[in-house]
Amino acid sequence: VSTQSTGNVEKKKMTLAITVVEGKNLLAADLNGKSDPYVVFKHSESGKQVQTEVAHKQLCPIWVQFLELKVGDPTGKCLVNVFDHDKIGKDDPLGCFEIPLNSLADCEPVDKWFKLLPHKSGASVSGEIRLKLQYFKKGVNPEPQS
Repeated sequence: VSTQSTGNVEKKKMTLAITVVEGKNLLAADLNGKSDPYVVFKHSESGKQVQTEVAHKQLCPIWVQFLELKVGDPTGKCLVNVFDHDKIGKDDPLGCFEIPLNSLADCEPVDKWFKLLPHKSGASVSGEIRLKLQYFKKGVNPEPQS
């Protein structure tokens, strides 16, 4: 096995542990004055993604949901998109933000509120999402944080 091959194997063993805690002041996207939000996490380099369950009829949802996203090495970003689930038609974007993976120290947990930004210029946006993040190597699994 070459050194380069071993390096690639090492890269694939990195994981971002995500606890999606809650959201607040999200945009009301439905006619009932509420939204049915869910959060999608996508690695910018590999395209791998995970998502939360839908929180029905909520502007301040509480998920407390643990997810793991295999991201390889700390290059690239975790793209975070919040959507309103619609039964008919396309889901509505509520906002987004990016997390540069190199900003997370290996095995050091982060508990932070992230302000939502518009998906496109001029789009309405409101709210924040609270995440607990921990970047770790395979075999060093963090405990899900509550």
